[in-house]
Amino acid sequence: MHMNKDVILAEWQQITDRLSALIITFSPEIFLLQPSPDRWSAAQQAEHLLKVDMTTYQALKSETIPTN
Repeated sequence: MHMNKDVILAEWQQITDRLSALIITFSPEIFLLQPSPDRWSAAQQAEHLLKVDMTTYQALKSETIPTN
């Protein structure tokens, strides 16, 4: 199946929206809780995912040159 850029961006937006909806269900205490010094809190994980998400989204939105 061939997916065009608009379809990928729309699906990407849906995933980001679902992540945002999930994040707001956490209480601040649980969201910021770091289970141990060597493990990330939910807030740290969400920040990482959203940074990667924004970078990837910007790359997808940029002008591309089709290949054969």
